[in-house]
Amino acid sequence: FKTGFVNMKKIIALIALTLLLTACGTTDSSLREQGKSDAYVMGFHDGRHSGMKEEGNNFEHFIQDRQRFDEVRAHTAVLPLGSAALAGTAFPIDRQFLADELGFDSVSANSMDAVSDRDFVADFLYAAAMVSLHLSRLSEQLIIFNSAEFGFVRLHDAYSTGSSIMPQKKNPDTLELTRGKSGRLIGDLTGLLATLKSLPSTYDKDLQEDKEPVFDAFDTLA
Repeated sequence: FKTGFVNMKKIIALIALTLLLTACGTTDSSLREQGKSDAYVMGFHDGRHSGMKEEGNNFEHFIQDRQRFDEVRAHTAVLPLGSAALAGTAFPIDRQFLADELGFDSVSANSMDAVSDRDFVADFLYAAAMVSLHLSRLSEQLIIFNSAEFGFVRLHDAYSTGSSIMPQKKNPDTLELTRGKSGRLIGDLTGLLATLKSLPSTYDKDLQEDKEPVFDAFDTLA
């Protein structure tokens, strides 16, 4: 097997590329091709050596994340306009025309559901949480493999810092911060679900609490 140090810049660039190409029509097969590598590292299961594996194998998680965001967009592109407070509007509006003009794929079928539904928000937060979870797992793996005990990975100076009392020491700051942020995104999802769990039908002011976790999750991933 050909072995080599994991290229951190390449991993981060490939992950970012996968998530940014969600709306660009790039096929999963072409992304897998870009994820291929000629570097191999030791693979583990149950914490024990199991065989050599290609560096790019870690890339599949993020292709699945991209697919999940495609599904989120489909669930979100439903026009609620015309539902009014709960039972529709008396104004003679053409909802399908409005949906077409505003870029929605379809119109909501039920006005009561349209004003109270936040499944699409939960879907987005779940997709964001899964991205962070996969990044956290990858970060943990690279932190372990970067340790002196393993030595499989060498971090670039751009992604690490020295210690104030041990300047020769390289701390995996980027990986640790990425791992830490996953708890925040999981918390955004959990918080929204706790808000939704006891709401009756139609709109309630509690639903104003859907904005903060969405903006926080978006900003954290960005």
